[in-house]
Amino acid sequence: MNPTARSDHSAAATNGPDGVSVVVCCYNSVARLPPTLAHLARQRVPEEIPWEVVVIDNASTDETAATAATSWYAQGVDVPFRVVAQPKPGLSAAREMGLHVSAHDVVIFCDDDNWLAEDYVQRAYTAMQANPSVAVLGGRGAPALVGDPPTWFARYATYYALGPQGEASGDVTDAKGYVYGAGLVLRRSAWDELLACGFRSQLTGRKGASLSSSEDRELCYAVRLRGHRIHYEAGLQFMHEIPERRLAWSYFLTMVEMAFRTKPVMEAYALALSGEAVAEDAARRMWWTRCVGLMSKVVREPMVLVGVVRPREGSSVAVQWRRIAGTWRGWTAIGRRYAEVVAAATALRADRPRT
Repeated sequence: MNPTARSDHSAAATNGPDGVSVVVCCYNSVARLPPTLAHLARQRVPEEIPWEVVVIDNASTDETAATAATSWYAQGVDVPFRVVAQPKPGLSAAREMGLHVSAHDVVIFCDDDNWLAEDYVQRAYTAMQANPSVAVLGGRGAPALVGDPPTWFARYATYYALGPQGEASGDVTDAKGYVYGAGLVLRRSAWDELLACGFRSQLTGRKGASLSSSEDRELCYAVRLRGHRIHYEAGLQFMHEIPERRLAWSYFLTMVEMAFRTKPVMEAYALALSGEAVAEDAARRMWWTRCVGLMSKVVREPMVLVGVVRPREGSSVAVQWRRIAGTWRGWTAIGRRYAEVVAAATALRADRPRT
């Protein structure tokens, strides 16, 4: 067996709600993969639920592919396993490849630093079977840290895909409206429906050393436009390994800014979900209005500039500034393309007349 061989789409083409594909997307993951795969090997899955593990090597420059194969086969478990190359960088591209080659309708996105609880696969399958209207399911992450976290960490833990995603298990479609990508469970048939409607992700997700994000929220908004539901299941639990470098204040502020750079795309989807019809010229005026509004905000609240001059660790003012800076850069970067993004999101609406 060649562990790095690319699968064709024949298996996925006949997929159904018969099992689970766990997709692990990796970029230079030699250090992170072994414990992640060891936890996957401990899954307690009933014999009647077939499942597989697919590692996507996303343009790595280290020995990620070889490490994945060696680590998995060392576990001695009889579960189908593949490493598939995706030379196009970006988490969105990696996940799309995972969906392309997956053999089952229930797909779990396990990040390379997620340690899934032993019942994660079984719980995900059972929950999706019990709720056919649900396209996306989210779980609950807890931190795996070395030493004590910074004093500010608990306040901003959601940025690290941690904590509950609802007051209780159940539907979050009309409340929060999305779940984070770590441990996210997707119904493959809903993804196929998106592709058939012309969906193409506007966001790349993490790309190399870049902290680009929000591709998980975009996916949730897209399936909602097709009339599907989003659920949170508190029993789906995993540990998120967070190294010390990711707890540096400068790293966190960069992560905040990169998240807010996606605000224009998120607003485009929000417009589509509202049902409001927006003409191209109106979308362009919205773009200009947002840019002017952000400049006015800084003028009205000069204290946010303190976050630039003195970004004191744990300062909410520093966080506020990076949110504004990220939003500003997002709007100025998207420019006239904003109208195109609005149109693309609107085209996904299930109630939109087809021509």
